[in-house]
Amino acid sequence: MSVLIIDDEPEILQTVKNFLELNDIEVETCLSAKEALEKMRFKIYPVIVTDVRMPEMTGVEMVKEIKKTFPTAIIYIMTGFASMENLVECLELGAVDYFVKPFRDMDFIVNSIKEALDRSSRWKKDLVVAGRSKL
Repeated sequence: MSVLIIDDEPEILQTVKNFLELNDIEVETCLSAKEALEKMRFKIYPVIVTDVRMPEMTGVEMVKEIKKTFPTAIIYIMTGFASMENLVECLELGAVDYFVKPFRDMDFIVNSIKEALDRSSRWKKDLVVAGRSKL
């Protein structure tokens, strides 16, 4: 299972990708919401990490789009501009947590994503056992 990370800053993408891959997490990256939505047309990502501020689509809009098509996706928000308003809106739309840039605790991010992948894997197994495998 791959994690999809979306951020318009290549350095952030590479940093997060490198650290997650060092911890045996498969990662794909996108530099824009448009690119991410195109990738999601062909592959299901159980865990998605998206920036809040991007040029063509905000993280809030991205969460809405993802949840329309993939309601079980576990979404995390990354932001360098933490505001209570944005955070609450993202959480209300279905994001589960957020990471503030610059990242101070990469272990927290890794552990959060590993837990999310484990949860998604369990859901998938439960649905297969129940005969409803469309995750």
